[in-house]
Amino acid sequence: MKYTEGTMGRVFILRLEDGEVLNDTIEAFARDRGVRHASVTFLGGSADGSTVVVGPDADRSDAIVPLTHTLQGHREVLALGTLAPDEKGEPVLHMHAAAGREGDATVGCTRAGVNVWLVGEAVIQEILGAGAERVHDPATGFALLEMNEVEPRGAARASGPAPEPERGVDSSSGRAAAEAADAAAADAAESTAESAVQTIPARRGHAVRLKTGQSVRVINTHGHQVVDTWAFSLPDPTESMSMEHTRAALRSLFVSVGQSLVTNRRRPILTLTEDTSPGGHDTLIAACDRYRYEQLGCAGYHDNCTDNLAQALAQLGHTGLETPSPWNLFMHIPVGEDGHLEFQPPRSKPGDSATLRAEQDCIVVFSACPQDVSSIPVNADAPTEAHFVVLP
Repeated sequence: MKYTEGTMGRVFILRLEDGEVLNDTIEAFARDRGVRHASVTFLGGSADGSTVVVGPDADRSDAIVPLTHTLQGHREVLALGTLAPDEKGEPVLHMHAAAGREGDATVGCTRAGVNVWLVGEAVIQEILGAGAERVHDPATGFALLEMNEVEPRGAARASGPAPEPERGVDSSSGRAAAEAADAAAADAAESTAESAVQTIPARRGHAVRLKTGQSVRVINTHGHQVVDTWAFSLPDPTESMSMEHTRAALRSLFVSVGQSLVTNRRRPILTLTEDTSPGGHDTLIAACDRYRYEQLGCAGYHDNCTDNLAQALAQLGHTGLETPSPWNLFMHIPVGEDGHLEFQPPRSKPGDSATLRAEQDCIVVFSACPQDVSSIPVNADAPTEAHFVVLP
């Protein structure tokens, strides 16, 4: 068995109209709203002539041939499915339905073409941080669900039950491929084994609450990943870490070890206490958003840090907050004497980290920046996951 783990994100309730194709409609909605992984439930009616896959033509064979069945008459339908991206990042719905009429019922996969009769209802429950995609399997011809997120070795508990198998791999394979990244995260977290290393999934966000005096160590596991970082006062999240107020307070474009970042009310909220990277973390560039990627020529939805922030905050029950300009950890934006800015890949190495101490009770949000447009090489054109650990 292989597995991955995620957390619940947004929940959508859809009404599907007469004649809409079930899978096509759900996938198009997911693509438009940037839903990568989800659990999907549908109930309603299927139109006469809808088609389902009811099994293989033969139990075991070198080439599996799907056996299809045409549903006669309008039917009542209950269906369950999972949504995950294919190798191109396109959302693909795998759904099985029970379709009944009077005493006759048929169970099958909806991918062959189920059309909605009259009206249908669907609930999409987004799953954040899941490391899974549908990968073409030459042996079967199917796009099978494969896990690709690996828990870093630094997440091992100092005491208690034996650690579970690494996520995204089975017990006999995949360890060698993850060794370098695992070792980097483990080295950075070696002295903090009592706290679990947590994943900031590639292209996604993660939020954590800190009490005054607690610290969080942000680990650039692969060395080339920018991590957009925000902080919000826990008693009143409208007070947030502010880059413009911080630059004024420090009289500098950059934050050095021992210096504090301040809020829009000019109160300290985070202090940089340790930095094993080359430093120079950017304070100028705004968080990427859908409009940025539209300007860069991206067609359709593109993951972005602005949405990642909103989704991470929503998981903690905070909605409707503005998006402050982030502190872009590990981002390298040289500023010329003439004021010209350049976007360059991070200078950090695998395992480099920055440690931040909370100066007040706060929510800290991270986004593993999904920027992958070649003209903006801030993540070396290859966004990856990063990690963090909360220190006492």
